Amino acid sequence: ACLHFPTLRAQELKQEYLRKQLAIHYGRYAPSLSVGGGYSTHYYSTDVAANGEITPFNEQFNNYLNPHLGLSLSIPIFNKMGKRFTIKRTKLELENQLYTINQEKNTILREIEEAVSMLENSRLEYANANDYKGFVEKSYQSNKEKYALGLINSTDFM
Repeated sequence: ACLHFPTLRAQELKQEYLRKQLAIHYGRYAPSLSVGGGYSTHYYSTDVAANGEITPFNEQFNNYLNPHLGLSLSIPIFNKMGKRFTIKRTKLELENQLYTINQEKNTILREIEEAVSMLENSRLEYANANDYKGFVEKSYQSNKEKYALGLINSTDFM
């Protein structure tokens, strides 16, 4: 039954989210290395060649090519206490989520047990009602025969 309850599934997905968040926070302890690059060029309408003519676009495009590459290293030295606090808070949220999931499962189990109990009680009530119906029918037949023989009056028969 736990596989088909959407609220429980939502709680389990939230638990997975918190686990991923915890892994992300642990990853922020490590140094990071990033690489970036680009390729650019420029065109100037005022660029004049030695003969006094404006340099054509294709020539300027080739003349002003500017490839660049950047490398960045980030070593997290400061703000460790903030990161530790974030990790502890995420661990607590994850633990609370585990308790929430267990509580949800217990609620589902209790609801199923109550439904089974109600079903069993209804079955017993139905069986008792059938038995009582049989008793009433036999009593009616018996009183009908007594009335026909004149052993009881019409008030007793009713």
